[in-house]
Amino acid sequence: MLLKFGRLMGVGFVGVALASSAWAQENAKTEGTNVTTNVTSMKVGGEFAGGLLYNDNGLYKSTGVTPDKATTLGLDTANIKLTGNLNADTEYAFRFNLLNPNPTPLDYGYGTHWFSKMFGFSVGKMKVLQGGWDNLDSGYIEETHGTVGIYAANLPIAQYTPMIAVHANLAGRISLQIFNDNTPTSMTQASYNKTKHPSFALGWLGDFGPIKPEVDLGTYDNQKSRWYDVSVKTNMAGLIASLGYWRNDRAWQGTNSSGKAVDNTDSASAISLTAGYEVKNVVTPWVYFSTYDNKQDGTNAKGNTMASMPAQSGTCAAGMAQVGASCNAASWTDNGMIWGIGADLLTFGNNWTPFISYISTSGKFLKNANDVAGATETRTDNTVKLGVHAEI
Repeated sequence: MLLKFGRLMGVGFVGVALASSAWAQENAKTEGTNVTTNVTSMKVGGEFAGGLLYNDNGLYKSTGVTPDKATTLGLDTANIKLTGNLNADTEYAFRFNLLNPNPTPLDYGYGTHWFSKMFGFSVGKMKVLQGGWDNLDSGYIEETHGTVGIYAANLPIAQYTPMIAVHANLAGRISLQIFNDNTPTSMTQASYNKTKHPSFALGWLGDFGPIKPEVDLGTYDNQKSRWYDVSVKTNMAGLIASLGYWRNDRAWQGTNSSGKAVDNTDSASAISLTAGYEVKNVVTPWVYFSTYDNKQDGTNAKGNTMASMPAQSGTCAAGMAQVGASCNAASWTDNGMIWGIGADLLTFGNNWTPFISYISTSGKFLKNANDVAGATETRTDNTVKLGVHAEI
């Protein structure tokens, strides 16, 4: 068995860093980088990211409450990856998360067999076709930069999900993914489905040289609910950019004042934009912008709420802020916006990329979480991060 270490794919750009994204790894044929051999092979690699983060915790500021600003050192990513070929027609890929192994350390793991250069199928835990290029190309670099849209916390299906998928390479790739439908016990976005059975997503990832369009359609909850994406990205002459629109129409059943069942539909949408320019072997400055809006049916809610729980042993879990003796976290059920700027420094070689990022996150929040029709206020959270990401 041939054992070799993968080299860093050091583009260092948020959102559309193709080689560093999980989707690019799982769908290398679409990017034109898949290589098969006539012998069994394996690549062992890893991903690392971390840095110094300053956060003003502005989302948690409310009447009479001013949270402390925080400056922390953190390790964001420590992953191990295995990729290779069982034979000339069968490839595999696994990624193990060493920092967050619960409920399982396996982020993704799958095998793909190609009957020909045009047709193939995959079995395993893979990224679902949802959220457009912004989500499909998002990986550990975007997570450590902080450039993950609010919509990503409201995707209807878990980002990595066990499935069976069939592929056809036609002007890019057409994929049909079949996975378990949502149930009330597995996901909150389920109202009509009561049993375990499959659902599906269908997507086309186009490839016209530097221009790559993308269209997805998925359904869940007994086909009562659905999402779709339309996006495009490009990588040419140093310019790296993407623009996409995502929409999720979630049907749910409620009751009216007389107790009669009523059908409702919440319509969530997001627009995401990334853009950057690589000065070869020097620096990649970038910008990111993403909006999220959820028009709820059957409720007058006009803002997000803040979840709160007592701090355990005086500390709070990742993604939560400590306010007094409580740990608070935003519940993005209504609206929100993220924008950011930054730069990745490419002068340290292909396996070490320092960066700086500034991220602003804002949204309307209910002043009283129990009053869904009550007054709202806009809260804004600002972060500055000095860090590094690397892949071997």
